Amino acid sequence: AMALGPRCVAREHGPPLAAPPATARNGSLAGGGRIRSGRGLQDSGGFSCVDVAYTLEFDGAATAGNGLVVFAPRNADCVGVFNATSDAFSCVSVSRRNDNYVGAATAANGLVVFAPYHAECVGVFDAASNAFSCVDISSTLSTGWKFQGAATAANGLVVFAPRNADCVGVFNAASNAFSCVDISSTLSNDIKFDGAATAANGRVVFAPIHADCVGVF
Repeated sequence: AMALGPRCVAREHGPPLAAPPATARNGSLAGGGRIRSGRGLQDSGGFSCVDVAYTLEFDGAATAGNGLVVFAPRNADCVGVFNATSDAFSCVSVSRRNDNYVGAATAANGLVVFAPYHAECVGVFDAASNAFSCVDISSTLSTGWKFQGAATAANGLVVFAPRNADCVGVFNAASNAFSCVDISSTLSNDIKFDGAATAANGRVVFAPIHADCVGVF
């Protein structure tokens, strides 16, 4: 996503980082959903659990352009949509396959993009219309356990953290264009990274699993 390209920063063991100062947060929820409340995490806030009438499995979440939170379907046969103002949960049906997607990120146009794990396509969800599409990438990449985690780079492109793929996935939600930037000369083992986040400088950082370095793209 940046001119410097992908790189892998060796992990070093050092002194623990100082914890950030605690901030008060409001954990109360309003609306009609059934709520299971836990112990307050702080004097000014707490934890609540809104029951849903489904036994589902999601893996990853992102906030769509309209403010709804969207859950990536891993083994679920639907895309989860949650309204944190009203506690309303709905599930938009999609075709089911085990280990479809792991990770979600919101593109510059407000669409939520799901990182393909076993799926042969990138999942794209429009929370305004409940429309789901699956953009085929099999001609570019057909391995299993492709990516695990997604984040939006400073230029609005969605970047996928490589698990077994030997490339970093890059998706343009405006054009549905997918590319995969080869990293095999730097790192080629399986189960590389799990999770992605965008740093203050706009670069996307991957959390290592079996990789012996932090991925930076």
